[in-house]
Amino acid sequence: MIIDYVFTGIGALCTVASIIGACKSNKYYKMSKNITLFANSNVAYLESQKIIDTFTQLLKLTNPKIPQRGTNIPRVVSQYGEDIKTSVSVIKEKLTTDDVEKIEAILQKSTINISRYIDSIIACATLKDGKFVLDDDFNKAQEAFYEVQKYLKSRSERLEDTIKS
Repeated sequence: MIIDYVFTGIGALCTVASIIGACKSNKYYKMSKNITLFANSNVAYLESQKIIDTFTQLLKLTNPKIPQRGTNIPRVVSQYGEDIKTSVSVIKEKLTTDDVEKIEAILQKSTINISRYIDSIIACATLKDGKFVLDDDFNKAQEAFYEVQKYLKSRSERLEDTIKS
């Protein structure tokens, strides 16, 4: 009889210990998930910085004061376009579906089709007489990626605050 009570008490203690362990495990899982989201968000932010830097490099190609002798402008422009496209793919790969949808919405806000513009950079359709041409589409695409960068920065900051608390 008394042994039944002892075994019941031991079983109850094991159950309580198991519940406490499960709660701790769930807490660490959530923290780990937030850290992963934060790390992926930071990778996406760094890729957005690469895109902005690439646009700056494209802008430098239009400066007549910078000598371009010996530079294969079509190849360089095409490579910059590929770099932008790769960075956009990495951003989409690293973020959650909700974040990708928000970024797509930001990119669609522009009056131009950003992916088509990037493809035109790759295909060198933005060149005129062998020179990269700045136009309104370039400015709108650059501005759209600035907005993406702002969104990614705010997303990273929110996740960082979540992790700290």
